Amino acid sequence: MKSILILCSILVHGLAIAQQNFLPGKIETKDGQIIEGKFHIKDKSRTPEEIEFISSKDGVSQKYKPIQLNSFEVNGKRYVSSIVEVDITPQGIHKTDYIDSRKVRIDTLFLELKVKSSISLLYHKDREYRERFFIESETGEIIELIKHKYYADVFDKETNTYERKLIVNNKYKNQLSFYLKSCPSVVEKMNKLTLKLPDLKKAIVEYNTCTGNGIDFKLKEEKVKVQFGVVAGVVSQSLKLESKGKSFEEITANELNPSINPTFGASIDIIFPMNQRRLSLNNLLIYNTFNYQSSVFMPTFSTSIYENVDYKISGSYVKLLTSIQYCFSTGPVRPFINAGVSYSYLAEFSSELNREIHNYDYTRTYEEIAIEKYKNTEVGFVFGAGLKMGDHYSAKLVFEFSDGMSKYVLLSSKMSRAYFILNYTF
Repeated sequence: MKSILILCSILVHGLAIAQQNFLPGKIETKDGQIIEGKFHIKDKSRTPEEIEFISSKDGVSQKYKPIQLNSFEVNGKRYVSSIVEVDITPQGIHKTDYIDSRKVRIDTLFLELKVKSSISLLYHKDREYRERFFIESETGEIIELIKHKYYADVFDKETNTYERKLIVNNKYKNQLSFYLKSCPSVVEKMNKLTLKLPDLKKAIVEYNTCTGNGIDFKLKEEKVKVQFGVVAGVVSQSLKLESKGKSFEEITANELNPSINPTFGASIDIIFPMNQRRLSLNNLLIYNTFNYQSSVFMPTFSTSIYENVDYKISGSYVKLLTSIQYCFSTGPVRPFINAGVSYSYLAEFSSELNREIHNYDYTRTYEEIAIEKYKNTEVGFVFGAGLKMGDHYSAKLVFEFSDGMSKYVLLSSKMSRAYFILNYTF
């Protein structure tokens, strides 16, 4: 119960921190003044329509829209305020869309700077998560790169009829060919160019290199990060044995006390670049032992005839706990939650049963195997929560549930475990 309360406390604390997570950065006002402070951007998966900024000078929180700023920088990214013509043509393809026409509007937006040079590349993702790409020419003109799909009735000479076909207007290739014409080697590759960030970024960088213009700014590509570490902690393991009918009644008569044992091993974290590296694939390779023992008194119709049964179940596991982990914040103390699956290998197993039969004055002792047929592998599921502290330390509480080691149909061996683990990453 205490473990559940601790887990809930971490979750509540994490949600509270997530709501007030601020990132350091700076803004440039319309009069060219640079002010440093902290940002609060609610949805970091799209380009912000407005920002909340707390100045380091006076600590006052203020919201800014694109029309109020020249630019801002946060988390290694640069955004500029621009008045641009935006394509608002519906993205869905409908059978009534027969005309190659566009709908546009003039808007003031924050645009994310991907490459800054004589020809620059900018990016925007709106509230509907529609991506747009812009280039800024040497004269400062900002143009959206256009790709438009529509249906048209095309005459088929073989059937002598008109057929409805999907037409793709790759206008962006003509746009780029015009603005990048000073470098023929780039224009030659235009037919294979897709309207995707990696292709566009490569073309713009290649053009500026070809024309001898330096790159003032290029957003670094965020890559998957792999962290290795060591773990140590303690695990409380509960084994619940249940049988159908009178089978295995000796070892299912009593409730077993939890086995509390040390655990240790290694960790591998695969940290994904999106959402400020909050999402990761956490892998724990750990080793732990277990030990259960109990005594059962088995009476009969006569007080002079009875059995005393003592049994001991012990062994060791090598386990791989693989889970998706999400951090609520990016500060020095970062609460997180995780959920996933567990794979267990039963490295050692022993189940000794001593049966002592009393028949009046006669006593006979037998040595048996309590669970003769057992599985070497198990699959379960895990979930938990914890705290990351700085760049190297973390502590977590993890719960695991599996079907245990019994191979018998008539004997279930449900296992539940609670881990408290300390982790150090290199």
